[in-house]
Amino acid sequence: MMNLNLKFTRIKYFFVELLTYSSWNLFGNFAAISKQQGNNILLNIFFGSTLNATFGVMLQVQYAVSSFVHNFQTAVNPQIYKNYAQNNYCKVEKLILQSSRFSFFLLLILISPIIFNINFILLWWLKNPPEYSNIFVTLILINLLIESISYPLITAALATGRIRNYQIVIGTILFLNLPISYVFF
Repeated sequence: MMNLNLKFTRIKYFFVELLTYSSWNLFGNFAAISKQQGNNILLNIFFGSTLNATFGVMLQVQYAVSSFVHNFQTAVNPQIYKNYAQNNYCKVEKLILQSSRFSFFLLLILISPIIFNINFILLWWLKNPPEYSNIFVTLILINLLIESISYPLITAALATGRIRNYQIVIGTILFLNLPISYVFF
């Protein structure tokens, strides 16, 4: 039988570092949720439930397609973290470039048939799709294609542990989406 003796030590530096990292990550996640849910509320206020239903269809397609690329990226992330921790920056850069390309082309292969047959797919799936859903879905798929390039870069930024500036820039842009959308609506 193995005897495990655990000793808990408190190192203030690590607590502060973890709390800071978690706080900035929480800020970024809160900004992303605020952008999405805020846009949903704004669409409902300005355009009613019909366009809001279209937005809901778009989100379902976005989640289904993006989960495919996120699952691939989940397999690559540990290698990026590991190589960064080992100060193997050449390997990190190589992994970022390769996984960005692979994610982009994998997603391109997946979404091309969807974009070219979007009207047929929406009619088959929903029978009576909401108005403009084909435009919304096409635009979100193109957006996902562009974003797929950045997923490994985000992982590399998170691997450094210094995410304050990254989260400030991205979070601010995401938060600004709401007032800008309000002005345009």
